Amino acid sequence: MTNEAFIFNIHVSGLRPGRAQRVYIDPNGEERPGKRIRAPKITHAKANELYG
Repeated sequence: MTNEAFIFNIHVSGLRPGRAQRVYIDPNGEERPGKRIRAPKITHAKANELYG
């Protein structure tokens, strides 16, 4: 166990007027230069399946 934790969901405003939406991404995406990742968007159901 480490002392670090990461949250991989994003609240996005402006997609539906009057409502913020949560966008889920998979942190096990494509590794990119500079310690970055290209994280694909996934559904809430898929996020629960993968990460509980």
